[in-house]
Amino acid sequence: MNKKNGFTLVEVLVAIAIFSTAIMVVFSIFVNSQNLQQRTLAIQRGQSDARYALELMLKEFRLGEVDYEYSGYAGGISSPVSELSLRNNQGVPVRFKLEGGVIKICNSFSQEGINQNESESCTSWSAITPTNITIDRLDFYIDPEEDPYDLDELTGLYAGGDKQEFLTIVLESTVFQNKGDDYQVKFQTSVSSRVYKR
Repeated sequence: MNKKNGFTLVEVLVAIAIFSTAIMVVFSIFVNSQNLQQRTLAIQRGQSDARYALELMLKEFRLGEVDYEYSGYAGGISSPVSELSLRNNQGVPVRFKLEGGVIKICNSFSQEGINQNESESCTSWSAITPTNITIDRLDFYIDPEEDPYDLDELTGLYAGGDKQEFLTIVLESTVFQNKGDDYQVKFQTSVSSRVYKR
């Protein structure tokens, strides 16, 4: 008698079930891996965008100086301040502020703003952070509180003492995720100005 060896219907169904389960597990791992990679890239991009804004503000401060003549700083600078007002190395005003979750820069002023002794009027604010992040906090800690180059003729002392201009920036942002929880990024850094006029 000639017997043919083969699989029974039950064996075939069991094999298909095992194979289908294995495919579903592998596919699930692949999808989770893809989601994790996209989330990691979004977080890295958000951190990079926040770091760019931070570096831009630090660069302007390093090469410039605090604009102690700015009307918002009248009577000395209390810490922290919400707007950073600087003069770049050509003496042109540059300002940074947080508005609506976006860091903005103003380097376009009316003509009278170019003269340090006149009032300044910003003509155009531009965003320097993209829409994929929201800036939750931006604080500027400026030291000294008064102009360190303002010499009092009567006393022979400088208003800000013998301190070099020093800036600390605290920045907190939220990186938005398409899937998953949003990610919080916090930065704090300090730098001194390279300008010294004594």
